[in-house]
Amino acid sequence: MGRIKLSVVLIVVCVVKCLAMTYDELEDFAEHLKKTSQLSPTLKKGVNPDDDYDDDEEVSDHAWEESGKFEGDLILNERQRRLIVEDVAEGLSRNGITDGTKRWPNNEVTYYIQVEHFTSDQVQAIESGIEDLARASCVKFRPYRKGDRDAVVIQGSRRGCFSQVGYQGGYQVLNLSGRHPVGRGCFRHGTVVHELLHTLGFYHMQSSPDRDDYVDIIWANIVQPARHNFRKYNSFSVSDFGVGYDYDSVLHYSRRAFSSNGQDTIVPKQAGAQIGQRTGLSDKDTQKLNKMYCDGDVDNSPADDGTSSKTKNKKKRVKNKPFQGQGIGYHQVKSRKSCRRRKTKVFALVKK
Repeated sequence: MGRIKLSVVLIVVCVVKCLAMTYDELEDFAEHLKKTSQLSPTLKKGVNPDDDYDDDEEVSDHAWEESGKFEGDLILNERQRRLIVEDVAEGLSRNGITDGTKRWPNNEVTYYIQVEHFTSDQVQAIESGIEDLARASCVKFRPYRKGDRDAVVIQGSRRGCFSQVGYQGGYQVLNLSGRHPVGRGCFRHGTVVHELLHTLGFYHMQSSPDRDDYVDIIWANIVQPARHNFRKYNSFSVSDFGVGYDYDSVLHYSRRAFSSNGQDTIVPKQAGAQIGQRTGLSDKDTQKLNKMYCDGDVDNSPADDGTSSKTKNKKKRVKNKPFQGQGIGYHQVKSRKSCRRRKTKVFALVKK
């Protein structure tokens, strides 16, 4: 009996001392996650309310930071929020904790572009991002058809850029501010790809459990309300498929993300490493995407003509099948190969 009481005391002491936050801080963090993940009922139905832009909204190349969501541009469902809070609590974490996101069934993403929110150039920029992901992987993107119950609704009626993470079931949201011109803000090509990767189930690179081996976080330079965005989730059940940390990932924060004073908030430990590019998929992004959804790695070895297979794939013409909807021609993008469903847990995405 005495041993049992002693064990209970030790457990309580460990829980209190092992917590990364106080209970009050943990409650504040949970409330922050809930607040930044709220969607109005109209958005949940795929219908948008009146524009909520600020009249003085400026176009920033870091627009995703200004969307007011978790980590800048993520909308989490209830289970994802609960698992993150449990993970941050460290001492209260459960063994085998897993993230709540899911792969899109049959590796197929149904999308609906609300064309009334965009110019024709913006629609073309969205389709260009979709085509890049389809060409680089086995993931198929199909335009919405009447009767579809699952779809990502790509809208432009809200400030900034943000997306729900992974397959949600039903209609889910990806927002790219319609006030941003192509090439700026939410309509930088890499930013479009970045948000689409969130829709497929990826979190940000620097949230990886091993990030401290590759970058230093300069907490003193981070604006106070944004410090939650830099937490890593030590006990997440995640994998990078052996591909490793990627400074060049389109999902990596930039050096001055959420800076309070214009100084660096993230510093790579590798001399000369660049982070925060928004040009497009890196080689490792492509490898992880294929290991997540497809049969295996993409062959990026040099081809006979001196170009990588990735480059050669981009040279292939993709025959688009037109789909009419909402007064504009949509396109069904064909991916480069078919693939079977996998159940391996992956970085920021786990089995259903």
